Amino acid sequence: MIQTNANEAGYPIIVSLKDKANTKWANSEDDTADKTYRFVIRKADAAVTAMDRNAHVGDTVPVLPTQPVKGTDYIVSGLFGDDILTGTVLLDYADTPDMNKPGETAIRITGTLTGENYNVTYVPGKLIVTHSAASCDHVWDSGKVTTPATCTEKDRIQRRPEITDNGQTEIK
Repeated sequence: MIQTNANEAGYPIIVSLKDKANTKWANSEDDTADKTYRFVIRKADAAVTAMDRNAHVGDTVPVLPTQPVKGTDYIVSGLFGDDILTGTVLLDYADTPDMNKPGETAIRITGTLTGENYNVTYVPGKLIVTHSAASCDHVWDSGKVTTPATCTEKDRIQRRPEITDNGQTEIK
């Protein structure tokens, strides 16, 4: 198979009738001449996407790699067959992540990835900071159950108080 690369100007294609003595082009009375057409191959779109990362409130800011790895730190989509992109990828945070509360910070992705047949776009990921399950447990406090105000419903784990053998209240 001959590989044909993207070419906005196009490639000429010459079409000939195999049996000019007995055939002619449609919509013509006696036209049997070869026809030249332009065949254009446009570049396909490829996306390079930073993979999301997760952390918990109180953790240190996750360090982004200086040499990101495809499949671990970013993914590439839109390539055909065995095609590859060549070059490098860089990751950084759009803002300094606040590790003191739940939230999201964009992970920017830039680079020099190119492919002869592709328009490459970069798609940011995000650092998602959530409470750990333990930090969102209900707390038994003076006869009422409380939960940290910043915990979401999916973060919460309901625990109930129990009276121990020595009469103390303990969360189980």
